[in-house]
Amino acid sequence: MSKLKLPAGYKPAIDVLNTEKAIKKLKDYFEVAMADELCLQRVTAPLMVFPGTGINDDLNGSEPPVSFDIKDLQGRRVEVVQSLAKWKRMKLAALQLESGRGIYTDMNALRPNEELTNLHSIYVDQWDWELTIDIEDRNLDFLKRTVKKIFRVFKRAEEHISKEYPALKKRLPDYITFVHAEELRAAYPDLSPKEREDRIALKHGAVFIIGVGGRLADGSIHDGRAADYDDWTTETAPGLHGLNGDILFWHPELEQAVEISSMGIRVSPEALLRQLELRQEQFKRELLFHRALLAGNLPFCIGGGIGQSRTCMLLLQKAHIGEVQAGIWPEETHVLCIPLPTPYFLKVFRLLPLGKKAMKIIDSKTQAAHVAAWKKSGVALTEYARENGISKTTLRYWVSKQQGKHNIEKHTPGFLELSSLVEQPDMFSPASSGHTPKAVLRFAGGLTLEIY
Repeated sequence: MSKLKLPAGYKPAIDVLNTEKAIKKLKDYFEVAMADELCLQRVTAPLMVFPGTGINDDLNGSEPPVSFDIKDLQGRRVEVVQSLAKWKRMKLAALQLESGRGIYTDMNALRPNEELTNLHSIYVDQWDWELTIDIEDRNLDFLKRTVKKIFRVFKRAEEHISKEYPALKKRLPDYITFVHAEELRAAYPDLSPKEREDRIALKHGAVFIIGVGGRLADGSIHDGRAADYDDWTTETAPGLHGLNGDILFWHPELEQAVEISSMGIRVSPEALLRQLELRQEQFKRELLFHRALLAGNLPFCIGGGIGQSRTCMLLLQKAHIGEVQAGIWPEETHVLCIPLPTPYFLKVFRLLPLGKKAMKIIDSKTQAAHVAAWKKSGVALTEYARENGISKTTLRYWVSKQQGKHNIEKHTPGFLELSSLVEQPDMFSPASSGHTPKAVLRFAGGLTLEIY
């Protein structure tokens, strides 16, 4: 089920054309700055790999990859990559890069099982990076130093793009805060992991949560991680485990935490065996990647991925990932995402920001004409709606609006309802203020639009 947040009063800081220009400038700058901070060399990465090698990632352990057969290889099957964590480690070995030097690449992937939200798309674009380290670097201090370097890249990029576009005001904090997932659980035991992230990100602005993937004291995990790339079991302090984590930023437009990067020191042979046993995945020891690691043929390293579209969302101050990437969305989600007024996009229910450029699917004059024609016809409202290709819900809304009995703008400041020729909500329910939605639109098929 798709969930869409529509922030009340949201207005993009820069228009569509300047957004396209800014995306290019921001990505170019960020890539160079990241390579500079971490001593990285750009390499070309695959879009697909053969299954059965252990190279492709199953992320949190339960997300199957997109796959297809190649005709000219006698129908041999390949998988679209989900991330490149293990491929990068093998690439480091092939390049024989010395400690302190690494690689980065543009990683493009498809994740069809993602829940489509303001932050999630089935199309994934990120900078994947990996750095060779010494065995002595496998500690928490080295992890934190690397996180601070990445945070400096964000600060430099924010400074750069705000100079190019003065409407984008700087708002990142001066430093990033570190907290272990167990400490976060202890601080907010009654909250869910997502709610804890929101609470800590709101407080500090930028946070690195350590120890993602391992069991916490109450038996829960903060979030899922595969067993064979990040090390989430090495003890770093009494009761605290993990040499990995997530970088989170507070997103003012969405009023929630946004995970920008998942990263960590990669598993040693010992950590790999330990984590495979915990996940009951010992069979993976026989796969190509795992055999190479257990045999000592792969370097110690640290690495991760940094979401390109989410970085653009954050620094260009956008409310939906569709404003900074071309993706596939439910029809009802073409709200903030797609500005093109094609016939396909006109046949959807929309809530758009008020303003001179707000698109109108059925304007007030046409609505009034339909109401007048219905009254003059003398037929039942349902019959008139059916004969004219309008849902009865829509026609009732137009009638009540003309009578002054209903005004959606009073419930959703800053937004205007534009009625649809097709899908219509079967219920409109204003809710209380605060962090709960001001209104909820429930569509046939389970789609829910929450208006804040």
